[in-house]
Amino acid sequence: MKRLALTFAIFALTGAGLTVIVAWTCETFAGESLEISYEQPSDPLLMPGLHEPPEGWDVRTWVEIEGFGVRAAWISEMPWMGSRLGMIEGSKNRMEMTTHSGWPMRCMTRRAYWNTTTSKQYPDSVWHTGFESPWQGLMAGGYRGTHLPARPMPLRFAFNTAFWGVIAWFVLLGPGVLKRYRRQRRGACITCGYELAGMATCPECGTPAAARTMTG
Repeated sequence: MKRLALTFAIFALTGAGLTVIVAWTCETFAGESLEISYEQPSDPLLMPGLHEPPEGWDVRTWVEIEGFGVRAAWISEMPWMGSRLGMIEGSKNRMEMTTHSGWPMRCMTRRAYWNTTTSKQYPDSVWHTGFESPWQGLMAGGYRGTHLPARPMPLRFAFNTAFWGVIAWFVLLGPGVLKRYRRQRRGACITCGYELAGMATCPECGTPAAARTMTG
């Protein structure tokens, strides 16, 4: 039981680590396409409530950004002018950006608000906004910026952890399990492959065979 629990814990941690690595990889290398709207979309682009602007905002532009394993959205009080957001004289020019990344489910998120007049970003915690990528030169998503997410989305993160944990199990332990199963089927020692010919113990390595080999 302890061995089973330890194996489960190891592969759960492995799955969680792979989940983070995959999310950061998607955030780094995914290209992006933009969809720009000047009216609030009838359906939220990422999740319910995402495009409900903070109280007092005069939102003029909604931007959806999508790439493999990445989806992001901006709302801004600035209009979109060509390939950039244009400043509005006399406006507070605030912007909100939310990004989700990961595969097979987008499971890590970062979210930030800017007052572009003062260049102030809120909140300023890494948990919310992510952290500056140590490999900024590789970042493919110009509109998404150069941050990597640090905050998991619990249910999605758990699903990806299970998915990548199972993948890791098959890659690391699957071949050994299959080899032992084939040896068991042909009546050989599951440890060293010695042909037992009905013997109760393997004469080569001493592995008991009676309870581990198939009969009949």
